[in-house]
Amino acid sequence: MWSHWPCQPSDLQDLKAVSLNLATLRQRVDQLAAQVAAGQQQITRDLATKLQVAEQDILDKISVPPPQPVAVPARKPVPPPSQAAPLR
Repeated sequence: MWSHWPCQPSDLQDLKAVSLNLATLRQRVDQLAAQVAAGQQQITRDLATKLQVAEQDILDKISVPPPQPVAVPARKPVPPPSQAAPLR
């Protein structure tokens, strides 16, 4: 299986270097995952706030009765001029 066993010192150095690189990569992946999670939480909070504001706006609009039309006073009809000739 292995071309040579036990490991040569250069193989051990390569293995340590690869192990260190993998540990560094894993740490970076964990940092990125934490940043993504934090971003998702912020988006969730922002959306929840906007949803609450929109919901309250809708409730305010439907709970206030529409304004009543302004009543215009009826005009009193002006009597037509009398058609009879004035008496003298």
